[in-house]
Amino acid sequence: MSLKAMPACDSISGEVK
Repeated sequence: MSLKAMPACDSISGEVK
């Protein structure tokens, strides 16, 4: 999964961009 393809809230990584 690419972080760029994910929304602003990345629950997978647990990181809020």
